[in-house]
Order: sequence, then structure tokens, then C-alpha cells
Amino acid sequence: IDRQEIRDFTAGELAAVLSDLVGLEVEWTPTSTSERSFSNSLVYLVDQGVLQVGDELQFNTDAMHNNPDLKFEPDSDYWMCTIADPSDQKSVRWAHDGELHSLSDLARRIDHDHRDTDRTNYAGPDYWFIPGLEEYSLLEVARGIQNGELNPGELQSEIQ
Repeated sequence: IDRQEIRDFTAGELAAVLSDLVGLEVEWTPTSTSERSFSNSLVYLVDQGVLQVGDELQFNTDAMHNNPDLKFEPDSDYWMCTIADPSDQKSVRWAHDGELHSLSDLARRIDHDHRDTDRTNYAGPDYWFIPGLEEYSLLEVARGIQNGELNPGELQSEIQ
């Protein structure tokens, strides 16, 4: 028996091999971003021209769990970060310490600074918004654009 090791494959590669195997013509289309969790909303919003390197983001204190007493003034740099490299894991520079972080790491750190919790998982884009678009989290803006409910060009004029 001839044995071959099974290698890692993508969904597209699997679809092509299976269609060849059963003799069907199958066209495979990658999953659209609307079906993903938008874990990389920041990259998507940069790609859509809504955000760019150097833009500021603000933490939404209303998104914090259990509404803790805030230890910093609302206009403090503690609540702000700047987009540094959207494609990097640590994509933003926190104004409070000048260091690079991920949005999720900052959401966790800010939440832990304000309450005693063991929680470790945070969806960073749910906690941050673009100044001028306070009514939407980054995740909501990304989903709104993907679903055709928000227009990137109109959003740009609101944040300028």
C-alpha cells in the first residue's frame, strides 16, 4: 500500500480535490467577512479607507462591565490610542504608556484596572470607537460597511 502523509490544506484546496474526486464541477467561494467575527476590524476599516495609520481611537467606558468608578478623567490619555500598524498583532500605541498593544489587550488591561476580575478574553473592537462616531464600536462600523448599512465615504466626512 502506498501511503502519503496528509498535509495541511485550505478550504479552497479541499473543495478542488473533492470536486475532482467525485467528478463534479464545484466553484468554491471564500467565506465573506460578514460571516466572520471581524477579529481584525481594524485592518478592514483601514482597507475601506475609514481609518489610517496615525488616527486616534477612544475607549468606550460605557462598554465596561459592571459600570465601575472610573480612575481617570474622561479626557485623559488613558482612554486613547493611535493606530500604529494595523496588520501587526500589537496594532495600536496606547497614549497612556506609549507602548504598542492590541485592542483586545488594552480592553483587558483597562477593565482589570477598574475591577477585580479573572476574565481574560476581550473582543477589542467592541470596546473602541472612532472619535466623531461615538455611537458605533469599531466592530459595528466594520459590520455596517460590510452589510451595506454604512458608507465609508460618508463616515470619513463625519470623522474629519
